[in-house]
Amino acid sequence: MADLFPRNAAGWKDSAKRVAGVALILIGVFVLFIGCAERSILYPSQYRPAPPPVNLPDTARQLTVEHEQGRTHAHLYLGAGVDAESPGPLVIYSHGNGEFIEDYFPTGLPGYGAMGISVLLVEYRGTGLSDGKPTKDGIHADHVAFFDLAASLPEVDPRRIVLHGRSMGGGIVASLAQERPGAALVLESTYSSIADFAARLFIPRFIVKDNWDVTETLRTYPGPVFMQHSERDEVIPFSMTEKNRAARPAELPPITFVSYDLGHNDPMPPAFFADVEAFFREHGVLASESEPEPDRP
Repeated sequence: MADLFPRNAAGWKDSAKRVAGVALILIGVFVLFIGCAERSILYPSQYRPAPPPVNLPDTARQLTVEHEQGRTHAHLYLGAGVDAESPGPLVIYSHGNGEFIEDYFPTGLPGYGAMGISVLLVEYRGTGLSDGKPTKDGIHADHVAFFDLAASLPEVDPRRIVLHGRSMGGGIVASLAQERPGAALVLESTYSSIADFAARLFIPRFIVKDNWDVTETLRTYPGPVFMQHSERDEVIPFSMTEKNRAARPAELPPITFVSYDLGHNDPMPPAFFADVEAFFREHGVLASESEPEPDRP
């Protein structure tokens, strides 16, 4: 015990140095561990068993984009009354980080389909049936590629492509919006940034490699924004949405905000799609009740 609790000043200094050295080593190990584990934490669905391929209904089909690691998959569900002769709006949807696009089989997002809005469900690279490893750069590149592919489809009006992200997907579509703004941005139960989330867990911001940053996008995004977040959300703090809303400059279109009494993984109620539909009609994604749908250019 004499070595641990010395009686002279010199001994205390030596002990303090040893303790400080051990502390620095432990901190370094912690930082290294978090840095290595970050993508495992952000993209846990990469460890779920890959789902079996599904036989999509006649009103849906699979799309793929190729990249250096293979292919990334997406499912396109056409909205009611939409075809090559009657193109309509499209929602590009990025799901939560524990999901697969097959989890939305066989109906996609029927709330959108009933409005005559098609939905493109994009898988994360390296999860589900998609090849590669999930990283911010790869996932972002795939979403940009799918946006461009969707805009070229005869069933899609390229002027009316909406970006919708749920939970983790909110940061993904916010990143996409910086390159492909689309007609509007829908953020469902999402965060301010991954760095903010890390800071809440006492993880240094500087080690975050995949910092999806919603707040930064909202400072400059030129289009209309619809946002939903519940004060009862037990996964993503409501304070993060408050930060996102506060970041929106007064000179840009204001955020349309709604909140329902839901847990993070509860399904959106019918009121969500009714509110989104009103938002779309206000901003020209859908025609107003008294106007015809816009012609394709």
